[in-house]
Amino acid sequence: MQVIFELLFKYRLFLFQEGDFAFASPWPAVVILVGAVTLAATAISTYGVARGDTRPLDRMVMAGLRLGVVAILIFVLFQPILILTSVVPQRNFVGVLIDDSQSMRIAGDNGLPRSAFIQSTFGSEGSELMRELSEKFSLRFFRFNRGTSRLANVAELEYNGTATELGKAMVRVKEELAGVP
Repeated sequence: MQVIFELLFKYRLFLFQEGDFAFASPWPAVVILVGAVTLAATAISTYGVARGDTRPLDRMVMAGLRLGVVAILIFVLFQPILILTSVVPQRNFVGVLIDDSQSMRIAGDNGLPRSAFIQSTFGSEGSELMRELSEKFSLRFFRFNRGTSRLANVAELEYNGTATELGKAMVRVKEELAGVP
């Protein structure tokens, strides 16, 4: 039974029990439902006026089959999706944006430049934050100031950008990470 379920629905029953079932239709539900009601009314009316050697039971069976096909079509048009909320270690990506502008040279309350925090948090192997993030996710680093680009190593940061455009950077990173989990 498990094999048949997986063949029909692509995923194991366990995932359906753990996930949330939702619909992702690009069309409003009202449009789909109006179309469905129209198709259902047409199916019922065509078999209601059928002539010939058909009995009422035959017409009801045929109308029921046609309504079943319409119901399946509606279900498909609503585009059902399965949303799983579990994180698979090292398969999910997290983008880390790091400001590479001149403002990172400004000294903070402790007298050190802001860039010192970046170096100690993301540049050292012993950083607790980096260790915990790396255990759960694959990390991708990005530098941003006026533009945004991938960053292979935090040591590459120069902190010489003339602007900090976080909004554009977030859009750029979202586009780059759109194809990964």
